[in-house]
Amino acid sequence: MLRDADLLRLDFGIFSLHAVMTAIFTALPFVLRDRVGIAPEHHAWVYLAALVLAMALMVPFVIIAERRGKMKEVFVAAIAGVALAAAILAKAGSLAVVGFALWLFFLFYNVLEATLPSWISRAAPLAARGAAMGVYSSSQFLGAFAGGALGGLAHASFGEAGVFAAAAVWMLVWLVVAIGQRPPRMLATKMLHLDRERFRDRAEAEAAAKGVAGVVEAFVDWDGEAVLLRVDPKVFDEAKAKQTLSGARA
Repeated sequence: MLRDADLLRLDFGIFSLHAVMTAIFTALPFVLRDRVGIAPEHHAWVYLAALVLAMALMVPFVIIAERRGKMKEVFVAAIAGVALAAAILAKAGSLAVVGFALWLFFLFYNVLEATLPSWISRAAPLAARGAAMGVYSSSQFLGAFAGGALGGLAHASFGEAGVFAAAAVWMLVWLVVAIGQRPPRMLATKMLHLDRERFRDRAEAEAAAKGVAGVVEAFVDWDGEAVLLRVDPKVFDEAKAKQTLSGARA
């Protein structure tokens, strides 16, 4: 997992996203209180309004990414959107501007939260997908820790504007990293039953699975009598795969 450049880019991405999110929220309450004049007990309503509007509008972005195969384009645009939101917050002084920036942040933050796990699941080898998700989750929590610590230091040294400016710059660094990311192949995952009596060993079963039209990758769970396949849904012959692996007929 630590040698795969694409997976490392995604791990860096989730680390960055949670670091920036945590850092922003070390400074945002002060902006709402001191610049906008909203009492702390009412901050939750501002967050809730921005979040609800963002959640309603994120769905089209996810559909474009997942169903139309535009994952990388949406991904890169969302990173730029979070950077823009942080930059706006650095100078925002009115409720309208802060509210817009917060809505923009939540919109693209949620798009990234939805697309990152999907992308890493597609990019990780089937045999190591669990390990890949483990590293991904660890990166997420490390990012939250780093963002809180560094956000607090930035706020103490440079004030709210410094925190938001640093967050914007960090997102631009991630943007550069993400531009070099290979787009994920829009493949589907299938799990089929394996009749072990039909094969001498795991290697033979795996070779048979890979011989079926549309199968890109196969992982055989010999003891569990199952085969996990990564397939191109446009050409995958599921009936043929079932017949090959277990003798089942459609």
